[in-house]
This record gives sequence, C-alpha cells and structure tokens, in this order.
Amino acid sequence: MKHLTKIFAVVPLVAAVASCGGESTSAETVKPGDVAVQLFNAITSGDVQVVKDNIHFDSQVEKDVFDEYLDMAVASQDYKERTAGYTANYEIVSDTITADTAFVKLKGMTALGKMTTFNVRLVRIDGDWKVDGSQAVLHREK
Repeated sequence: MKHLTKIFAVVPLVAAVASCGGESTSAETVKPGDVAVQLFNAITSGDVQVVKDNIHFDSQVEKDVFDEYLDMAVASQDYKERTAGYTANYEIVSDTITADTAFVKLKGMTALGKMTTFNVRLVRIDGDWKVDGSQAVLHREK
C-alpha cells in the first residue's frame, strides 16, 4: 500500500502538464530546474521515454508500476483529447539546491487551461538530476 501511495503521488504530474521534450543529459550541464521543466513539458507530448528517463524511484517495482501507468495514461482517449494542440511552457520560478537534493518551483498553464504552480523535488542519481518519483509534486498551487 505504501508503494502505491508513492506511485499515485505522481498522478498529478500526468494529469496536469504539457508537451515538448528532449534528451536526458548530464547533471554537469543540466540544472535540476531544467530537468523538471523537461519532464513536465514531455508528459502531454506523449514522449514517455523522456519522462521515464528523468524520474527516479527507490525500487524497481515502483518504477515498473509507474512506467505501466504512464503508458496507459498517455494511450487513453481522454488524455489525447485534453492535450490535443496543447503545448506546455513551464517556467522555473525558483530553485534551491542542497547537495544531492533540489526543490524547484515551476509555473505554467495546464492542459485544462489553468495557471498552476508546482513545487517539485529532485535528487541527484549517479551524477544526473532526476525528479523524485516518491515525492515528485510536493505541492500544487491553484
């Protein structure tokens, strides 16, 4: 049950964000805020590989469940209708980096047409910044 709670903490990510994407790159050149923006922008473009490459879970089981859920969500008709013709443009409002943890505040328009701010937690894994899947969206402001 604890693992499912962590998985569903990421659901707002999939339900709320937008499009565009890119390659995962090294933390040497990419700041945590860049990774957060890239992940949020990739979600509704259907670029699930960018999302999968830039999110971290503590266990392979959690990662596998999330990957499966993401594939189903992006394939759904509801998802396609809500994101058709929508391009995300999330911006970094602020970021705080302490050792291997970062907190990034993003602001942008959701696919549902609402301006929203997300506070996102990232962790550095093997030198790369990844959105923390267990606590990806810490707080969503409306």
